[in-house]
Amino acid sequence: MTRMVFPGWLVFAGTELVNTTRAAAGARASGILVRDPCPALAASLADPPYSDPVTDQAPWLDTAIPASTGFYGLVGVKIDGAGTARTTRSWTELLGDGGVPGAVRRASPEIAVTVLALAADEEALSFGLGWLAAELHSGGEGGTVCVYAAAPTPRTDRCTGIPAVGWNPYAAGDALVRHLYEAVAIEGPQPAGAVARCADGVMQTWTWTMRAGVTGWWHAPKLVARNDTLLGPSDPLVWRDILPGFDPWGSYPDGTGWRDRCPRPVHVLDEDPYRAASLPAPVRTVPPTDAGNPNDPANWPQPGGHRYTAARSLLALDPGIVSDRLDLVPVISLGTGALSLRRLLIRWYDNPRDLSLRGDVVDPCLALEEVSIPWLPRGSELLLDGRIRRAAVSCPGGDELRPRRYGPLGRPAGWPEFSCGTPLIVEVSVDAASVAEDAWVEIHFAARQEAI
Repeated sequence: MTRMVFPGWLVFAGTELVNTTRAAAGARASGILVRDPCPALAASLADPPYSDPVTDQAPWLDTAIPASTGFYGLVGVKIDGAGTARTTRSWTELLGDGGVPGAVRRASPEIAVTVLALAADEEALSFGLGWLAAELHSGGEGGTVCVYAAAPTPRTDRCTGIPAVGWNPYAAGDALVRHLYEAVAIEGPQPAGAVARCADGVMQTWTWTMRAGVTGWWHAPKLVARNDTLLGPSDPLVWRDILPGFDPWGSYPDGTGWRDRCPRPVHVLDEDPYRAASLPAPVRTVPPTDAGNPNDPANWPQPGGHRYTAARSLLALDPGIVSDRLDLVPVISLGTGALSLRRLLIRWYDNPRDLSLRGDVVDPCLALEEVSIPWLPRGSELLLDGRIRRAAVSCPGGDELRPRRYGPLGRPAGWPEFSCGTPLIVEVSVDAASVAEDAWVEIHFAARQEAI
């Protein structure tokens, strides 16, 4: 049997489009009996038991259009394409024997959704089709699709068939939810058959096709570390210290003193073994500066004038909390609190030996990835979302801005991705004079799988 994602629930751009349990409950009043494949669906969504569109305040209900009360909803039939990995690789044949594989490329995911629409009459059915079309095209440049990888059903004992004690439908739903990002409808919705009458109601099959700009199906992010304050004493899960004279772009503390800038590794081909003198080392390219931004690290005075007292936190992360096999990306949230935050610097390190946290366990020269942000306004919240590779700052007035991000030595910042379960350490440092007592940071991991 072909593996299919659970088709009974689908949300797009924050609006529930498909809910088999809701549709079945509403249609029951018209004598349309639909088998519910997931009785625990409402509980998994933290909804009370469904009865009818008016009582449940269904998402399509429109007080200006009486026919909306006669539309019962959509029963999920199937979702094609979710179980197909979209990874592709080109292949080049050699002039001689054999061939050479090209680079791996993840194509944009595409799904085809088939539903059964239920209504009291054809007028309500027509309203439902118009509502669905409007919702599918309301996502603008792209919205998020949410589905369940499988029906959230209670676990039962294999011998007795009795549900397991302590089963939580809401937690089961969280574990099963999968996200598809920057999705748009590229075809439909459109009827796939004639209107059929059953008892005192009508039904019709509809279909539509969607494609997403972000590759893969994403699990819900899972919290792996939180620092409730960027100042204060250390604890087993968070190391905090103060570094006077900190220079993120020059010398670094190594536990015994200050060390020069990370040396550039010498490639074996930079020296000629047949000559006594070594070839000159390549000249490092100086990144361009942003002359209009005084917080650009490349504009800070040299030498030594750009040092400051840094408040640093080290947080131990265990990716295995989420997955040891799937690709993981971080989702970082940070609140500035009552003060404007300056010189935010975040670095990632491998910690394969699972070392205990202390100030000298990290070597900035071995950082896996690094991002710095010169300034964040007070009362704001920063989100660095590795799933959609987007950085945004939510300001107190409701505005959303894009922060200026830098990588190592002022180069463009990247987006870290981890493909194994090796323990990690994340270093968060800021200008100590700009840290509010209510500043905080949370680090989540999101896992991606190619098919569900």
